[in-house]
Amino acid sequence: MKTARKISPVPKSQQKSKYKVFFVGAPNQGAWQIRAQQISACRANWHCGSRVNWWMAKTCDIFVIVKKIRPKCLARIKATGKPIIYDIVDAWEQPSDSLKVTDAASALFLFKEKWQSIAPDAAIFADKKMEEDLHTLVDLSTTIYHHSYPLLQSQPVRGTVKKIGYQGRDIFLADWQPILEEIAKENRVEFIINPEKLEDLDIGIITRGREYNGYLEQHYKSNVKLANMMAVGLPCMIQSGSAAYHETWNDETSYFSSESELREKITQLIHSESLRRNLSDRLQNQAPNFALETIISKYEAFFGRVLGRKS
Repeated sequence: MKTARKISPVPKSQQKSKYKVFFVGAPNQGAWQIRAQQISACRANWHCGSRVNWWMAKTCDIFVIVKKIRPKCLARIKATGKPIIYDIVDAWEQPSDSLKVTDAASALFLFKEKWQSIAPDAAIFADKKMEEDLHTLVDLSTTIYHHSYPLLQSQPVRGTVKKIGYQGRDIFLADWQPILEEIAKENRVEFIINPEKLEDLDIGIITRGREYNGYLEQHYKSNVKLANMMAVGLPCMIQSGSAAYHETWNDETSYFSSESELREKITQLIHSESLRRNLSDRLQNQAPNFALETIISKYEAFFGRVLGRKS
């Protein structure tokens, strides 16, 4: 099984925030790199880890739980009486939890049970649909989209397509993997899962299959794959139905809802440099909205709101 490759760390900033923040969670989670390590690296007085020592517990203004937390660690931060924000990300089991949820009501039931022990003061949701469904579980909430990986470089569109590809665990592709391999063979291009560099691709694919594309995945998964493709200016094809993508990118030319539509659209894209250039330009125009510092400003604003409510 192929898994998404690890991301290089972001250099620690010397810039300080008004708020001292500790991001806590399980470092072996993929979301940890994005929502804890990269975010906390942007401010000198933001830190992250799987454990909270006595000094952090004493001096931090606010704690952010990213996806999961150990019971002992949760007890320690709760004992401080300081605000706790839950950055949910994709805090459910795939596909076992996904198979239980078919609508907003069953999602609310699932997460109410999961959050019972955490009882956060506030929550950060990955997209607006997730906030719409689950906001009643907390007193204060916001939507903060995922940022793009900050070390990505925008790339000019190449004249000939040689590589199309997908980033993520190959198991999530499910029935789409053989279809994409066949499309690549028909068009005499290479299909790659988890390229060493996203910039090496000529066209990106965002899709999920079978039991890995249920209500939770369609409505609550983040925009991170698209944000990265925007940063590169990588022309891409996106499976319709994902709330985070539709909320952040409303260009229907990029979306497909069936195998036949994917085949038709990606074949056109492979064989038309002008289509790829046009799509690349439009994607890059949106990239600043998901740059790391843009997203950091949203965190800082929300921290201010939470502390204002708690004081």
